[in-house]
Amino acid sequence: MITANHLVFNASDSGLDRRMIIFKFNRLVPKVDPDFSASLSAQISGFTNYLLSIPEEEIIQTLIDKVDESGMIAENELEFLLQTNSVADWLNNNYVYDRNNQIPIGSNKDEINQLFGDYCSYCYKTLSKMRTNKEFSPEIIRLGRGKLEKVKTSGGFVIRGLKRDDSGGVVEAIIRESYSK
Repeated sequence: MITANHLVFNASDSGLDRRMIIFKFNRLVPKVDPDFSASLSAQISGFTNYLLSIPEEEIIQTLIDKVDESGMIAENELEFLLQTNSVADWLNNNYVYDRNNQIPIGSNKDEINQLFGDYCSYCYKTLSKMRTNKEFSPEIIRLGRGKLEKVKTSGGFVIRGLKRDDSGGVVEAIIRESYSK
């Protein structure tokens, strides 16, 4: 468990996003006892030992089933993803899900009518860290969580399931749907 006031991981952290349950600790505690730290330090080792003795299954069940009745895990995951992953941010701002539509992936950063060129243009405008062409389409498929697919056509590779629409929201909709199941 890690607690921090700001995000401490970024999109290049290998595989961490598959093992994280993100909770925001944003409740301000009122100043009641100015000597709270002194009284807590006498009890901290006992409290730590108690926390370490709780079975992992009980912690997971409490975090997922009890704490997340409001759906905050999905909200926190979405916020984290959009702040740290330029592909997710670009998709969410510019595309909607349309299972009957397909868009060429492309590999030229100057071809803005193709996905990779559009993504590169977005990264230049927003000063976001750009992924390489090799990482690009696998990341779109991963973010699509089974709804988007890479298909080879006579004109090259396309992503099926995306439609250009400035109202966006494709990543947000997919994440919300995956948590509602």
